[in-house]
Amino acid sequence: MLPKTRSGKIMRRVLKAVTQDRNAGDITTIEDEGSVEEAKHAWQQMREQLDAKLASVGPPASVK
Repeated sequence: MLPKTRSGKIMRRVLKAVTQDRNAGDITTIEDEGSVEEAKHAWQQMREQLDAKLASVGPPASVK
């Protein structure tokens, strides 16, 4: 679930803070405060999957 205000607007500021591993700041207008934790967990899973994929590919070949 995306962090949304009570009026239904997606809080892009909060999503940006999650992806930059920063404090989300004032989230009192969010309808479901648990959605911030869900977004953090989803972002962490995506990073882990990407890191694993990059590790399995190895370093890029040098360009000649």
